Amino acid sequence: MNVQKTTFKKTDEKIITALVDIGQDKPLSKITVSDITKLLKINRGTFYLHYSDKEELVNIMEGQLNKAIRKKLVGVMDELLVLNFSNKKSFPHLLDLFHFLNANKKKLKWLVGPTGDPNFMDTIKDILKNNLLVRVKQLTGTQTFIATIPDRYVIHIVISGIIDIIEFWLKEEDSLSEKEISDILVNTRVLSPYQLLNL
Repeated sequence: MNVQKTTFKKTDEKIITALVDIGQDKPLSKITVSDITKLLKINRGTFYLHYSDKEELVNIMEGQLNKAIRKKLVGVMDELLVLNFSNKKSFPHLLDLFHFLNANKKKLKWLVGPTGDPNFMDTIKDILKNNLLVRVKQLTGTQTFIATIPDRYVIHIVISGIIDIIEFWLKEEDSLSEKEISDILVNTRVLSPYQLLNL
């Protein structure tokens, strides 16, 4: 990679970082290109060399995150749908996912927070749902579930459980390690609420 491309990429990263930093105190809908250029002390022309507008900046940032998460979830579903965990001590795909989430924690925490993008998590839920349905069909030959609960509720319960744990971990100030949160996510897939409450 030549110097010019490296400099261009670094400026891209600085613009994204500025967007996230401003977003800590200002809702995404209220952030302007001027807010970003003022914080970075660059002119608007420099911004427009990189992005056509704020919406493109947000779309590119979210697209990069979604693409990486989609790729990492392929192996994660295999690990989360294992029925016997007794011989399984490590979950490398899950650890890899949480390592990526941790490396991008500031961006993700902002996107899923009150000043971020309310649609971002819906996209992640869709990615999870698609991965879940594909893997279940591979394991069982069907995409129907327990007969006593409508399928759409089963999917919602499973996906929401995973998403809630990830969101809670992202928002925690004193976070658990990637290994600890991976173990929690795995254990909550097989333990009932009564077992979790030690009843």
